[in-house]
Amino acid sequence: MLTLLLILISLSGFVTRPNQGYIPDDEIIFVITMSSQEKTVSVGTFINISIVITNYFKTDIDNITVIQSIPNGLEFYRTPAGPYDGIDTNYIMHNFKNEVNNEFVSANYINITASNFTLNFDVLKSGETIGLSYTVNSTMVGVSFIIQKPIVEYYDYWGDKYDVPQGSINGLVFEVTGIQTDPKSGYFPEISVEQNDYQLILIICITVVVIALLARILYMKKPIAI
Repeated sequence: MLTLLLILISLSGFVTRPNQGYIPDDEIIFVITMSSQEKTVSVGTFINISIVITNYFKTDIDNITVIQSIPNGLEFYRTPAGPYDGIDTNYIMHNFKNEVNNEFVSANYINITASNFTLNFDVLKSGETIGLSYTVNSTMVGVSFIIQKPIVEYYDYWGDKYDVPQGSINGLVFEVTGIQTDPKSGYFPEISVEQNDYQLILIICITVVVIALLARILYMKKPIAI
């Protein structure tokens, strides 16, 4: 009887065991962003941004989606899909470069607009690191802006969906300086020019004229007879 009771208790524990996996605190998805520029940039400066994602789980993660937004005052020059021409584009099964090992990865899709891009790929293996990159151009003077780190969504080994939330703590902060000219002419540095001393110029001109007249008079005057 006791044996039967233990068996029933054991079976009961097995049946009610949750199917959602437990994730230890030290097993995480690590996301970091890095910039090619310092905190202060001149208007018209191209800024290269790298997104590095590392899987510290003991298992692979699947169906990874990277969502990156940029604020007003910046515009895409290049995305992970290549140069950006200002037109919203959806790419299907498009390769992007893993900046960590210089190999190409097949993305299920890459959606691009003027203010963000969304990229999805199949798997990031345990212990693997992948790097994405994009380039923005600063177009507004005298403003500060933050490039937030991307939102990274993924599914774990048990099929549960998670995300690494966006946050300003790990964002990149920039301040844009310089002057903006006619957009058709581009951007030029500010040049300081001293005021002309017109009084000095007038005196020099009068002196030159007087010397020229005296030279002419002396040339035309006959020598003194002895």
